[in-house]
Amino acid sequence: METLEVNSVGRETRLLALIAVTVSAIVLTLKLSTPAYVQVIIEGNSTIVREIPNLYTSRDVVTVLVFSFILGFCTAYLLSRHVRPEVKLKVGEVDVAEAVKLLSEDELKVYTLVKEEGLIYQHEIVRATGFSKAKVSRILDKLEAMGLVERKRRGMSNIVLLRK
Repeated sequence: METLEVNSVGRETRLLALIAVTVSAIVLTLKLSTPAYVQVIIEGNSTIVREIPNLYTSRDVVTVLVFSFILGFCTAYLLSRHVRPEVKLKVGEVDVAEAVKLLSEDELKVYTLVKEEGLIYQHEIVRATGFSKAKVSRILDKLEAMGLVERKRRGMSNIVLLRK
């Protein structure tokens, strides 16, 4: 019998990225909402203090750039890892009975249709199930990844069949 491996991202890494996003957002908000507004000029024995609206120092600009990069990088990381964990089979033969137990109701509906027909066009699955083309495509992607079905290109269409 095959063992299944669930691909997941560590909670600690996601938590660290979430903390970095939060801190970066706070720092950026504070820096952008409170620019330096006083300029001090010292000439000889005299000191001149001028108020200048919306003046950002080079230090402010560097801070904004660094925290913007951190915010963007961590946000992209979190969004890319937001995908539902995929079930991947290790190398070897597929235990169909075990794999079928992992299917959702919609996935089981598509698998059963392919099993009954033996050979079916993908557009016929869309018509028979009433699912959207995108949903059927996603379901077939998962069924293919699990080793249950196979898609073969035929002109502008795909033929779906059970994997031997």
